[in-house]
Amino acid sequence: MRFLFVLVIVLTVLFAVSCKQELEKKSPEFDNTQDLETDTASLTPQEAFSYSMMQDILGYSDPELETYLEEQIFPLVKNADKITFERISSSVFILTYFSEGIEKNLIIRKFYSPKTDEIFFEKSEINFDYKKQFFK
Repeated sequence: MRFLFVLVIVLTVLFAVSCKQELEKKSPEFDNTQDLETDTASLTPQEAFSYSMMQDILGYSDPELETYLEEQIFPLVKNADKITFERISSSVFILTYFSEGIEKNLIIRKFYSPKTDEIFFEKSEINFDYKKQFFK
């Protein structure tokens, strides 16, 4: 009986120690998450713009499109009052921005070039009501 009691005590102590070690292993992961949150606060305006458009508005990830937004689109819209971004298909996007009370729409198309094996984007301003054109 005494042996059984000692065995239960030893197993309980071992279990408690292993749980403590497991919690300590998880703590650095939590700290890394806090570091990532701090890192997003140090984004450049271009990176913050592309991140907001892709993650917050579209909920979509495309590294090539993010780079295009940072390099080509941000300089055009950096002084806009408000901006929205819509994904029409996997290769067609519409960015609407309001500058000095005027609504402007850019259609951004994603292309693949078999000759160069590259993905690239083209933008053009559209003057029609795209909602009637693309949405039913």
